[in-house]
Amino acid sequence: MSRWLALPVCLLATPALAAPVTPLQAVAQVVGNFPETAEGRPRLTVNLTAAAHGRLQATAIATGLADDAISARRWNLTLRQGQRGWRVAARQESWRCARGENTQNWTTTRCP
Repeated sequence: MSRWLALPVCLLATPALAAPVTPLQAVAQVVGNFPETAEGRPRLTVNLTAAAHGRLQATAIATGLADDAISARRWNLTLRQGQRGWRVAARQESWRCARGENTQNWTTTRCP
């Protein structure tokens, strides 16, 4: 007799059943499935810095992406700690384009 209990996916995803979230787990929830492929030389760098009011600032930068229009993707996140762990309170996503007029600066508009 098996001791495994099969639960519907919707129950597994509810916050009440979720384990406390660490800052890196909160970042991973935003970044998602990285790398999407082993093509290129994928690299993810995460930097966590203490901020005001007990918050953390997280910056995650993905480089070596399979998309030839993008040389890097960046997520700037503000994390807050709650009863169930850390969560993303604010986020901004930006890209560094591999081609076009602006290849040196970060932009919040999609790359050509």
